[in-house]
Amino acid sequence: MDRPESHVFRDLLIEHEVADIAVEDQSTNCGENAESTRRLIDRPQSLLLIQDPTMQRRTHACFERSFADLPGTTLISHAPLVPWIGPDRVSAGPDEPEIRSRARFRSLVLGEIHRLSPDVYGPRGRNFIDQVDIPAEVLAAYNRLVAAYPESLRHP
Repeated sequence: MDRPESHVFRDLLIEHEVADIAVEDQSTNCGENAESTRRLIDRPQSLLLIQDPTMQRRTHACFERSFADLPGTTLISHAPLVPWIGPDRVSAGPDEPEIRSRARFRSLVLGEIHRLSPDVYGPRGRNFIDQVDIPAEVLAAYNRLVAAYPESLRHP
């Protein structure tokens, strides 16, 4: 049976004796998650954002937007792993099982860079996030990969 990610993380935190865990498990996307969390928690001192590393920047941007009116709130982003990219797979390390294929990983990364654009999820697009500055070298790599693997870019 599939369980919401929030329940999996809650159970892990309980195992490590973390108390007072508020769980938002009704949203279906990152923007909804941030907005629902904002309604769930009135004035947090800090929020720990745990996310797949391919989606971490967008998650942080969504929460920055939703908690902008609380300047004292600290957002802490944490990806549970740094992907190891091998010749034929992506995993947590060279001796670890595959997390996803290289093609799927490439598609996720390209999709995230696309979504961070001001014209897609940013202020001139769907307006889910504020402006995110993407370094020139990242945009150059993105453009090279899109040119080499156009089938990898799925539009949201």
